[in-house]
Amino acid sequence: MPTVPLAGGHSAQMRDAETMTRREEMAHRKWMAGETGNLEDDDREGGVEVEDRVRNRIVHSLLESWTLTKPDGSPLVVSIAAVQDLSSLDFHRLLAVAKPAVDVLFGRGAPDPKSATSSDSPATPD
Repeated sequence: MPTVPLAGGHSAQMRDAETMTRREEMAHRKWMAGETGNLEDDDREGGVEVEDRVRNRIVHSLLESWTLTKPDGSPLVVSIAAVQDLSSLDFHRLLAVAKPAVDVLFGRGAPDPKSATSSDSPATPD
């Protein structure tokens, strides 16, 4: 479980992106399909906005905990809203851990050919 350093000496514990299950992937895809439809109906250019929302969702789904606090010193609950309120630098530190999962959802993640098998061509040992 990666520990991500954040500003002010804080840190976050995240699940590795490779632990995203197929069930989680499908839930994110279902959400993406709904968001894409809503944005198109709204007549906005939503591609970038949808990807930003997906990044927020993936970071949130992989976050286990963090040491961030509210101004009064009480713990800041991990939530989508809290993720959106992070500094850009802290968000991108978390996104670096989540990026492989985001890439999979947008079709940019290529499976490792050494670990993938196909019914057309059986795997052969190295």
